[in-house]
Amino acid sequence: HTALVLSLLGIISNVVSVDKSVTSEAVQYLRSHKSSEGSWKPVQHTYSTPYPDTTLTEMGCTAYIFHGCALAGIIFDDTLAWLKENLFKHRVDPTTVALALDGLASLNLHKTTHKIFCENIRMILLYDQKPSGCWGDDNGSSLSGVIESTAYSIIGLVHAFPEDREVLQAVENGINYILNNRRGTGWSSTRDTLYASWALGEAGAILWKAKPSSMSLILNGQVINQFQYKPDENPIQALDTLYQMRQMYIDNLKLGDNTIEMKSSNLRANMMMEVKKYLPLHMNKHKSSEATSELHATWDSRQYTLGSEANLRIDVQPEHTLNALMVEIPIPSGFTLSSLESCVHLPSEYWHKEQNINTNNICCFVSLLDVSVSIRVQLIAHLPGKVQANPSRAFEMYHPDGVGVSEMCQLEVV
Repeated sequence: HTALVLSLLGIISNVVSVDKSVTSEAVQYLRSHKSSEGSWKPVQHTYSTPYPDTTLTEMGCTAYIFHGCALAGIIFDDTLAWLKENLFKHRVDPTTVALALDGLASLNLHKTTHKIFCENIRMILLYDQKPSGCWGDDNGSSLSGVIESTAYSIIGLVHAFPEDREVLQAVENGINYILNNRRGTGWSSTRDTLYASWALGEAGAILWKAKPSSMSLILNGQVINQFQYKPDENPIQALDTLYQMRQMYIDNLKLGDNTIEMKSSNLRANMMMEVKKYLPLHMNKHKSSEATSELHATWDSRQYTLGSEANLRIDVQPEHTLNALMVEIPIPSGFTLSSLESCVHLPSEYWHKEQNINTNNICCFVSLLDVSVSIRVQLIAHLPGKVQANPSRAFEMYHPDGVGVSEMCQLEVV
């Protein structure tokens, strides 16, 4: 986290004034925790899952901190020497080599003293790119998943070799992979969305040039939307046109088959179609056909006296082995948490001990789950009245489309 904040301060210092004492203290902190060989080791290990692995390896931790410092214009010579000695032993992890490459490019060292080292990283990244255009796999990185690894690789390559045709083709393939693997208007996690957007911005400035273009959206042979983009017109109008082109809604489909066409001139675009089904209000909208787990919430009663205990039991049965499962339990209005007895029927090695509990929600985290979970929550009814107990949710981290949701119910405190 310190390296991440340091990198951000270094980048924004080109625009606004940053107190140098703050960055100096951050650098000193990082230096004090660096090993004598120049590397950083993870502070503690909590649990291990194939993806994402929060128990960072020594290589992953060192590459990440080196990159953060480099973005702030800072280099530790012993760290760079350690990376050069050990980096290629970990070439299965594209994130680490991409971070090293981008760090050196940020320091403008990729064309001088470390040119050969960067050329070797270039060859590795080009060789390791998958036919689909991505880098990495779900088990390959100590730092990130496929989208994030691909974004790091794109950023490093485009910064270090912006005029290399082979690199630019690989970058374009990577960008297409990122665009084709969106979920709605973003990606499957906040981190993925952050770094994917960063990669698009860095690569887009080199790959694409604004030019007059047009696009038409045609439904069943009839033009329902048409745009003319003129980059030389008023910047606000041009931006608004791009925004409208980026997200269009079709809500007048007919029963049976429909044909949707896109026609364009001087325009290359990745199109994603999202189909949403709206159910009548009387139907149960809290069940998902794509659920990765079955979830039941059982209250010991529907009516409680003021000051009495209310017991809620959450049972989760995964449909398959889950790398990381998040269970969210809303606390109804008028109730306060008394105790949380978790994992009653779950072996302790599965459970991540740090639950996130606040006044209106409980979040529990389980890793590498292939058995059922039973969570018991004890609450105190302290306000009279009728309240709605909202559904609890269980979903696999980074795969939010598959959600197990319990029924909501009405509770009364008298």
